[in-house]
Amino acid sequence: MIRDQQGRILLVRPSYKPTWDLPGGGAEIDESPRDAAIREVGEELGVEVEPGKLLAVDWLGPQSGYTEVLALLFDAGTLSSEQASHINVDGQEIIEAAFHTAADAMDLLDAEAASRLEAALTTPSSYLENGIHRGGAPNTHAPA
Repeated sequence: MIRDQQGRILLVRPSYKPTWDLPGGGAEIDESPRDAAIREVGEELGVEVEPGKLLAVDWLGPQSGYTEVLALLFDAGTLSSEQASHINVDGQEIIEAAFHTAADAMDLLDAEAASRLEAALTTPSSYLENGIHRGGAPNTHAPA
């Protein structure tokens, strides 16, 4: 999740699906999820990010010919105005990138991505399955 100076969330519009998405993609063989996030954002947008806190983990069951997927959503911080002005989409895989308010982002994303984003915004470090929160209530007990 990448934000701008106004707190809006960066979304991308892929050429291969009808809805917007959060920047990112799949890890390559022997590539960590964090390194994959850095590489994918660099390839898709031409900007360098530093993934920070893990905000959500979402297990996606098999669908559309794909095996299961484990989607991780990192907080990649806030871009300066100068960094945001250097966003450059490739025009093939990603055809547009824009910052949106959280409410608008929820309307533009598919149901699973919207649930993942909502969980990240409301209950950081969430565990989900197919976009549905499965982590139980947060542990509020002090360590024994």
